[in-house]
This record gives sequence, C-alpha cells and structure tokens, in this order.
Amino acid sequence: MIIVPFKSVGYLLFSDTREDIRKKLNEKFTSGVKGKDNYKDYYDHFKQSELFVYYDEKGNINAFEYFRPNPIFNNVNLLETRYRDLVSLFQRFDPELTINH
Repeated sequence: MIIVPFKSVGYLLFSDTREDIRKKLNEKFTSGVKGKDNYKDYYDHFKQSELFVYYDEKGNINAFEYFRPNPIFNNVNLLETRYRDLVSLFQRFDPELTINH
C-alpha cells in the first residue's frame, strides 16, 4: 500500500465520499463516533481489512488507520521502522512537527 500525502492511501482517496469508500471496500463495517471535549471523529471500521476510516461531521475523510498490510511512505515501511527513525523522516517533510510524549 503506497501513501501519497493528502491524496491517497493505496486506492482509497482522501477526496472519496463515505459511500465511495464503502463501495470500494465492499465489506461489512460498523460505524461509530469517538470524541473528546468538543471534538468528534466519526468512523467506519472495516474489520476484514483491519481499517478505520475517520470522517469529519460533513463526511470528509480525515484519516485512514490501517493495521495491515504494511503501509509504505516514501519507500519506508511504517510498521517495521523504529520510532525515532520515523520521527526523523516526518520532520524532514514537516520541520514544524512536534512530538508530545
């Protein structure tokens, strides 16, 4: 699965609608809401694909959360790379990136 920032994760596009994602995956899912304070994340969980897709209140995609297959970004396997190396990688793309521990 290849990640293209702000564009796609594999064949799933950030510009897809919630219905587009559901049709592309064509599998059972559960929907829900996670929230903290005044912020809410609406999601679909696709158990077979081991994937959460998060949406804003208007149905726009905010994030994809995968557990398999291994996501690749800039030729780096994100699940098999050490944490500090991932931080360095992302800081090269976003020098203002901050990490809260």
